[in-house]
Amino acid sequence: MIGVGGNSHDYISLMKLYNFGEIEMSEMLDPDSMPNYLSHIFSSRKNDKRVIAGVNDDDCAVLPWGDSVMVASTDFVNANPIPIEFGIGDLLTVGRLAIAANLSDLLGTGATPKCILLSVMMPRESLTSDFQRIISGAKSEAEKWDVPISGGDTKLGKSLVVGATAIGEAASVDHLFLKYRARPGDNIWLSGPLGSCTAAVLGWENLGNDLAWKKWATEKLTIPNIPILKSQSLSKLGLCCSGTDISDGLGMDLAQLCETSDVGATIQVDSLPIIPQVEQAASTLRVPSWSLSFGIGGDFQFLVTAPPNVSQSLNRLIFHQIGSITSGNSLILEYKNGQKSKMPIGGHNDGRRMTFKEEVHQLIEEVARVSI
Repeated sequence: MIGVGGNSHDYISLMKLYNFGEIEMSEMLDPDSMPNYLSHIFSSRKNDKRVIAGVNDDDCAVLPWGDSVMVASTDFVNANPIPIEFGIGDLLTVGRLAIAANLSDLLGTGATPKCILLSVMMPRESLTSDFQRIISGAKSEAEKWDVPISGGDTKLGKSLVVGATAIGEAASVDHLFLKYRARPGDNIWLSGPLGSCTAAVLGWENLGNDLAWKKWATEKLTIPNIPILKSQSLSKLGLCCSGTDISDGLGMDLAQLCETSDVGATIQVDSLPIIPQVEQAASTLRVPSWSLSFGIGGDFQFLVTAPPNVSQSLNRLIFHQIGSITSGNSLILEYKNGQKSKMPIGGHNDGRRMTFKEEVHQLIEEVARVSI
């Protein structure tokens, strides 16, 4: 239970005050349902001039810092990440993913990474070599993107916990893509193709005999490829209104951006960039290839919104226009024939308490129910 007062009655009263309804003290915690609650508990840009973006304003904290802007984000690796669940990774992979996940948060905000703090809690029965394996993976990933690991913490405990804090900067807030700044009329752009992680999970059993496809899937699940240069190039131009990394899934992360900005969105499904391996998995599974873009995150891409008059610049940077921001709160899929349906807003959610394989199957079934 998250403590916010002297006793449980204080907790219940506070939840009712902020219109969270009746809360059963025995209700299982769903971390993804907590941001609205937390934004009421902690200071944000609305009531603290020291904060440009606070809790639930963006995936990162954004603060004035001398003549520039500091951006910071912290993230944990899932207790049983996909490579471990599938038996294709080890503790080295866990270390690598911890760095990649935190750098991805910075890129979705447009900040230039400056350093990383790494924290590791190992089970009490762990060997020194276990710890060194995690550190080796983290070091390799950080060096790949030329970002120093400059501190952190180590502990022994009941289970493995690996997290990090990434710190970045920008010349000014005008060079950031903040979630609360999307505006009706903006176009929506992707940094790169989606669906690879979802396709790799779903196709693992069905395409296991295709050695080339399985090699591609293994690399997609174990070796992060983060569009750092693309984010930095766009940030320098100062053209975008808002943005977010797609760490939980296109539907969920876009829905959160729209909620934060109090806008809606329309996605043209035929504009979603799809690579051949995702097409192959979709064909085998007999689902539309675009539907795999609405599974879990894990592709380490991000989206931004920008006014139409800067489209040429985003095209030059090889971003993919996939839709537009609208007034109101509707989230819509639009098909080539002009028909429309509700946009699926599922994504990775720890509150489901599922394996990744189970969760991905459920998400794609949900996409099928809302699409035409």
